[in-house]
Amino acid sequence: MRSPLDSRTAEEQYRDLVAHAPIGIYRSTRDGQFVSVNEAYARLLGYESPEEVLRLDLRRDIYFDNADRERLIAEIEQRGGGAATEVRLRRRDGSPVWVRLEGRVIRGGSGSVEFFEDFVHDIQQQKRAEEALRQSEERFRRSFAASPVGMSLSESKSGLLIDVNESFARMLGYEREELIGRSTVGLGLWIDLAERQRLVESIQTSLPIREREVRLRTKSGGIAHILGSVEPLQVGEEQVFLSVFQDITERKRAEEALQQSKERLRLILETAHEAFVAINAEGEIVDWNPQAEETFGWSIEEALGRTLAHMIIPERYRDAHESGLKRFLETGAGPVLGHWFELSALHRDGHEFPVELMISPMRWDQGYLFNAFLHDVSERKATERRLQERTTFLNALVESSPLATLVLDPSHCIRIANPAFVRLFGYSPEELAGRNPDDLIAPGDVQLRSEAEAFTRDCLAGHPVHVATTRRRKEGSSVEVELYGVPLMEEGRLIGVYAIYQDVTERTLLEAQLRQSQKMEAVGTLAGGVAHDFNNLLTTILGYSELVLQQLDAESPLREEIGEIQRAGGRAADLTRQLLAFSRKQVLAPVVLDLNAAVADMEKMLRRLIGEDVSLAAVLDPNLWSVRADPGQVEQVIVNLVVNARDAMPRGGKVTIETRNIDFDDSYVRAHSYVRPGEHVCLSVSDTGAGMDAQTRSRIFEPFFTTKGPAKGTGLGLSTVYGIVKQSDGSIEADSEPGRGTSFKIYLPRVFEAEERAAPQARRPAPNGSETVLLVEDEEAVRRLARLVLEKRGYAVLEAGSAEDAQSIVASRAGAIDLLLTDSIMPGMSGPALAQQLRSQRPGLKVLFMSGYTDDAIVRHGLLGVTEAFLQKPFTPDSLARKVREVLDAKEA
Repeated sequence: MRSPLDSRTAEEQYRDLVAHAPIGIYRSTRDGQFVSVNEAYARLLGYESPEEVLRLDLRRDIYFDNADRERLIAEIEQRGGGAATEVRLRRRDGSPVWVRLEGRVIRGGSGSVEFFEDFVHDIQQQKRAEEALRQSEERFRRSFAASPVGMSLSESKSGLLIDVNESFARMLGYEREELIGRSTVGLGLWIDLAERQRLVESIQTSLPIREREVRLRTKSGGIAHILGSVEPLQVGEEQVFLSVFQDITERKRAEEALQQSKERLRLILETAHEAFVAINAEGEIVDWNPQAEETFGWSIEEALGRTLAHMIIPERYRDAHESGLKRFLETGAGPVLGHWFELSALHRDGHEFPVELMISPMRWDQGYLFNAFLHDVSERKATERRLQERTTFLNALVESSPLATLVLDPSHCIRIANPAFVRLFGYSPEELAGRNPDDLIAPGDVQLRSEAEAFTRDCLAGHPVHVATTRRRKEGSSVEVELYGVPLMEEGRLIGVYAIYQDVTERTLLEAQLRQSQKMEAVGTLAGGVAHDFNNLLTTILGYSELVLQQLDAESPLREEIGEIQRAGGRAADLTRQLLAFSRKQVLAPVVLDLNAAVADMEKMLRRLIGEDVSLAAVLDPNLWSVRADPGQVEQVIVNLVVNARDAMPRGGKVTIETRNIDFDDSYVRAHSYVRPGEHVCLSVSDTGAGMDAQTRSRIFEPFFTTKGPAKGTGLGLSTVYGIVKQSDGSIEADSEPGRGTSFKIYLPRVFEAEERAAPQARRPAPNGSETVLLVEDEEAVRRLARLVLEKRGYAVLEAGSAEDAQSIVASRAGAIDLLLTDSIMPGMSGPALAQQLRSQRPGLKVLFMSGYTDDAIVRHGLLGVTEAFLQKPFTPDSLARKVREVLDAKEA
């Protein structure tokens, strides 16, 4: 009879088989959409029906890592058929489940891939078993490595050692690496090879060996007595032997010692380091070893038969000794057995010394016998006294240290806080005892908390630590400290931490001031270089402008335009002079000066300058000391500061100019690194204006920095003041806060010479000349201008673009050269160096230097103060001609 199933199509039968299959089966498209899912797959993922799964996206909802699916598909496509892999899938509750996927492709009628069909096997239990096996193997490896008894794994056929633990290697005096991969025979470990052969034959029967005693040779050649057990293990297809060894060398020695005769016992006692004394119930000495002879000074012949009390016990203790012995014999009460006691003993020569005593009473045929071991502890006591003295010294050192110091216990709690720490942080010793020093950090400071935790962690791990950090005083203020932590170790064990807090608040401030000073020096160097280059350009602009004006008729329409060029050049020259002032590369003419007189001479002009809504007050010290400075530059400093103060008070206010004497001591200099110790004159300019915040104060002396609006300032006023003060060997500070006005204080060193007043000189026309001038200038435009001006004035000009050209001209010219006019700074050779060389060849040669600025090279050659032999760029044709004539007409010194 035909089964109803026979009428169903093969496809229907296959679908029914898939639906009820015990393993998960599903079909999906290439982009991860389910086509069909059986019940086993839905259950595996924790869903109640296949319909719930069909609504999911295979890549997003099922795979933890979609790359696993992509690798499986790639492998199927590459092989053109089935492939398998192990992956983790996400269950409905989000938990992972390990499965084995076996995939294949379902192709359509055209042969293209239509679906991917995967067979899903639950291997969660298998994975757990594998993990359990891995953990078991890991536990075995750890137990093997950490076992206090020796263990080894060896190959059954070759006898090579696969692995040994540290205990086995240490037992034989080897390092593990020296044993692994070698055989015990090759290493020469066996004392008796026949014994090894018997063991091998026993193991080959696959029967374990239990606690067999063998003798092995150590690396140093000694003999180790070993109690060994060997267990054959099957690892895959290979058989290995697990051997467990216990070193019984000491036990064997003890057994041999117990088997020795009384003479052997006598030998042990005679060679003991401690004095051994045995007495009977009557207190008579029945044994006395050589160490006792050395300790107490009595020979064995003298000691035997005598009572102990009358030999080594001081007279004041004898009654107590005899009564204690009697009490023990009657009641059994006495000293705790097996414990050391300290007491005084008597030497034969009569001196007392401390000993430690351990006494053991025992019964024998003739009654009680008291065995006592004693050793002289005089040296140890002396060491303890020295240690106590050292401890006292160290405690005194901590207490007297000028640095704040703590001693912490292993839990990082304060045990000792020295007076310097108490002074620095304001806590009393009672408040600090038992506290964690991290309590000195503000609770909300997360970064400092993290730093402190790292510091504590490293110290407790036994590492020295050094950090720069911040801590809080009791009254709430902060203190910058360098914190040193030194672990205190004893026999490899941490017993505490030694912490030193060095207050570096002042040093931190000085470092910040130094950085600011270095920044200003760098900006000044740049500003000086820019000004120098501008001065060369301005010399050309102003010079040719004046020459053109000299050639134009008074009614020429071009005179106004050329005049504008000259005026713009003049303003540019003023800017470069300010840059040179800031960079301290301008030429000064310092004289001994009374600042009170300088302020008084300017007072009327200053009142007109500041306007009617700003009042001016001068508070001048009548006993003011003298200073050395350029009067014109001092006037510029005062004007710039007063104008700055006026601009800070747009609604009016008050400006106060004050002078006074001040003497800086060392403590003030340490806190203010920009001043030098000694006597100074202070010139201050204060206002009642808006004031400045800290960020603005840090930049006020930088060139072109200004808080004023557009077209209201160049930003060079204060930078000019800064440069003039620094070049005058002084210092300047600004004290200001928002809403509280500003005060600038200038400190100039005191001098003891009398005040100098230079007489004014009448200006006269620049005369012509007929002398020969050697002109040396590397800037071609400046050189052409100077040559044109001098030749118009009647001079013969020899033109050189470098020092080398000038040397060639001098060497080839037989005629006289009256004046060397040279730039001070040129590539290759400087002007002063050239002048020195040419003067050696032509004595009496006069020299006029010119430069956009005067730098250190000119200072080093002593030319900065010789202003009559120096021409500052930019110069005009008239000033050039005048200075050349002055130098030529000057008499030789």
